[in-house]
Order: sequence, then structure tokens, then C-alpha cells
Amino acid sequence: MEYQATLRIVLLNPPNGVLYCLEDDNERFVSATMSTGDDIVFEFQTVVKPNQRTKKPNFTAPFARGTPSKRFFYINIGQSAGQSMLSRQQEKSLGRWCMKPLLILAKC
Repeated sequence: MEYQATLRIVLLNPPNGVLYCLEDDNERFVSATMSTGDDIVFEFQTVVKPNQRTKKPNFTAPFARGTPSKRFFYINIGQSAGQSMLSRQQEKSLGRWCMKPLLILAKC
């Protein structure tokens, strides 16, 4: 049995002036957002069904990346998101910020 799920990824207080975007399984950028320093929310639909072998939940297209046992959702940041340049200050604050955990919420 498979379920539609809405996932919400919340980037808490990301550095100001840095571009962020969700990437789909075809490597297209979706929902590009320039940070103002406030939280950024990416909300998207996915399908969840049991892994054939392990029966654990398996997230599928269009945003799930990786193998069924190691799924992830990819958020591009800065130049990886298409931003032309970052200042040294932005690079420093981004490096510190990237060490913080993300909050991921799911609703089925």
C-alpha cells in the first residue's frame, strides 16, 4: 500500500542573502528562495510505500534521491542553487549555519 505525504523542510534562521532551493529527482531546481534571515519552508508532495525487502518506509519521486535504503531530499545552497557569488561574510556564516540540524515534518 502506498500513501501520499506532504513533507515540510524548515531551514531555521538561514544566513541572509543566500539562495536556497529544493532539487527534484531530475536535478531541476524548485522553489528557489533568497534568504532574508527568517525561516525558509519547503513543502512538497511525495509517495511513501514499503520497501520490498525491508518493509520500512520508502519515499519516492519526485523529490526523493538516493537508494531506497538511504533516501534523502536535496536542498541546494548558494552557488549550488544558482547564486553567482557569496561574500566572505556570507560564506563564513553559511559554514556555521550548515552545522545546525534541520526540522523535517511529515503529514500523511
